[in-house]
Amino acid sequence: STERFDSIIDQLFITGNMLNWAEPGSQPQKQRLLPWNNNPNIYSLTMQLPAQEYLYKYYINTGWDEGEWIGDPNRRVTINSDTIIHDVFAVPKVKYTRVQFINNAANNPFLDVNIYINGQLRIKNLTFRHTSDFINIPANHPIKIDVTKSNTDTTQILYSEYFTLGSNSSYAAIFAGNTSEAEYQPYKSLQLFMTAVTEVSAQANHIDLLVFHGSTDAPSLSLKTSPSYEKVSEVEFGQFSGYHQFDTDNYVLEVKDATGENTYGFFNGNFEDYLYDGKAAVLLTSGFLDPTTNNNGPEFGLWLSTHSHGQMIELQLSTHTNDIVNIADNILLHPNPAAEYVTISSVTEIQEIRIYDISGKCILNPIAAGNQTAIDTMVLSPGIYFIKIQSSNHWHTKKLIITR
Repeated sequence: STERFDSIIDQLFITGNMLNWAEPGSQPQKQRLLPWNNNPNIYSLTMQLPAQEYLYKYYINTGWDEGEWIGDPNRRVTINSDTIIHDVFAVPKVKYTRVQFINNAANNPFLDVNIYINGQLRIKNLTFRHTSDFINIPANHPIKIDVTKSNTDTTQILYSEYFTLGSNSSYAAIFAGNTSEAEYQPYKSLQLFMTAVTEVSAQANHIDLLVFHGSTDAPSLSLKTSPSYEKVSEVEFGQFSGYHQFDTDNYVLEVKDATGENTYGFFNGNFEDYLYDGKAAVLLTSGFLDPTTNNNGPEFGLWLSTHSHGQMIELQLSTHTNDIVNIADNILLHPNPAAEYVTISSVTEIQEIRIYDISGKCILNPIAAGNQTAIDTMVLSPGIYFIKIQSSNHWHTKKLIITR
């Protein structure tokens, strides 16, 4: 009872709990229905089953995309003896959208996940900092998405939520957060963050970049570019920026907190090496500013998803210097990591020193002394700090690690 089915080229399959919900078409000898008495509108299959209740559905061709309807309810029948079941297959006109899943859940050990759509396994063993292929998901109707640890079933769910996705967009679904409140500080629960994305740039000779804040221990972040020093975004954990358009070129991206007081790094945005004109991508912050308070998990960095399947691209740290803020090679911290003290050395006179924790709070303002200043670090707890040093009327930022 559907115009969708062409008896010449299409096949009809059944699956359900009698087959452990095997993917339609994966066991054709047990799943495929054949024309009854050569009638192209009537199909039949004989199954030998124990007496009990069964849940099942019919599907056109292999895979999960062309079922009778979206989600629950399943067909239901109780078998107590030889039974003939008469069902009418009816497929509504279903629209689909494309969704790509990205695993950005920074945990130690790395968390590989499976993705279930309406209870059916669609993506298996998605590794940290990897992206899936785009998959087709029914649009304009609530769908249930479950995320589980790899090699487990849907009874061990890490995250579950219903989404209703439009049919006029593609989507990126980013999995991020922590597994344990005791081991990760600050703790952010595991979530799936969904947003509409474009797979191509709005202009053929540009690239479009969307930024996602996925670092659980980082404050609100601001990203800016050099040499134009144009602001790309300001985002909190779990937020997406709007799209930002670039000429295809190589840039340096500066990551600061939203106050502008603390710089967390300069990264080489070699977009022309990874993207060509007319493409779009998602740029993610990933990992921990302070791994020592987060179960020694992966370090903070910028990672680029070009909407291709596989591992994302890590943007490398840059030693770039510009006219506004720079990290100077003529200023040294030693030892670093430090335990009891750290010495700041500069070829020019040190005018002022400020030490910040990773939240952006200034916790120490040591007195500068000429070209070299020793600082007692026993007052600092183990962790990561940022030292701002004023020299030659310019501010320079260095990262300091305290260990004991």
